[in-house]
Amino acid sequence: MTRLTPDAFGLAVRVTRARAHLTQKDLAQASRIGITRISEIEQGRVNPTLRTIDAIALGLELKASELLVEAEESLQRCSVNKPSEYQAYSWFSVTTAAHNSYW
Repeated sequence: MTRLTPDAFGLAVRVTRARAHLTQKDLAQASRIGITRISEIEQGRVNPTLRTIDAIALGLELKASELLVEAEESLQRCSVNKPSEYQAYSWFSVTTAAHNSYW
């Protein structure tokens, strides 16, 4: 069993935000969280509280549980590719994936 990490949660937020065609500023306003904090979360630099996770989910028009499932799935995808370490994704790969899933 793999544990959820701040990196995986941050990636889930970034991918979900990109799919919704939102900027970090848009998400910050919708979730009432500072843009700096959104950036730190997306980069996996901080471990957000449940209150913060819920606020971000609401800003993305999701349930917190849906956002956590996305984070677990992103962690599993990364674990398949590199079981011993977290695989970093570039902004290009995230936005390309979001674009492809949209169209």
